[in-house]
Amino acid sequence: MIMQRLLTIIILLTLSGCIQKPVMPRETWEYGRFVQEVKNGKVEKVSLTSDRTTAIVKVKQDPDLKEVSLIQDPNLINILSQNEVDLSILPPSDR
Repeated sequence: MIMQRLLTIIILLTLSGCIQKPVMPRETWEYGRFVQEVKNGKVEKVSLTSDRTTAIVKVKQDPDLKEVSLIQDPNLINILSQNEVDLSILPPSDR
């Protein structure tokens, strides 16, 4: 009897560790909207993927992250800096 209960508890604990919160899709923004929101002071933080093709954007007073496919824009870093946006580069698999 005790072994059955112990086995049941172990199984439940194991299964509870396997259940993960579903990954919610991020809202995607066009590059032009992203730059405009930065210039309007609405972007707090930008995390670039290691290959610099995607930006994960944290907007002020919005808990949901945005995703932007980046274009080759040599002015992007200056735009972010001039608008005091916190910038980071994500590790290769941290997306």
